[in-house]
Amino acid sequence: MARSDDEKYSALALEIRRQLGTEPVKRFVRSLPAFAPEQEAPRKLRDLLGRLERAEAVAGTATRRR
Repeated sequence: MARSDDEKYSALALEIRRQLGTEPVKRFVRSLPAFAPEQEAPRKLRDLLGRLERAEAVAGTATRRR
C-alpha cells in the first residue's frame, strides 16, 4: 500500500528529529563555532534579565504579603 506524501514527510521529519537528538550529533554540533555559547551575554540581554529579576522579586514580595 502506497503511503501518502504527508505520511512520508511526517516519517522523514520524525527520523531527522531522532537522529539530531543523539548524543554524538549533539557533541559534534557543540564543537562547531557557530553553535558555541557566548561567554558573556550582550548588554541589552543582561539589562532585560536584570529587569525581569527585579520584577519577579517585587511580585514575590507582593504574593507573600497576602
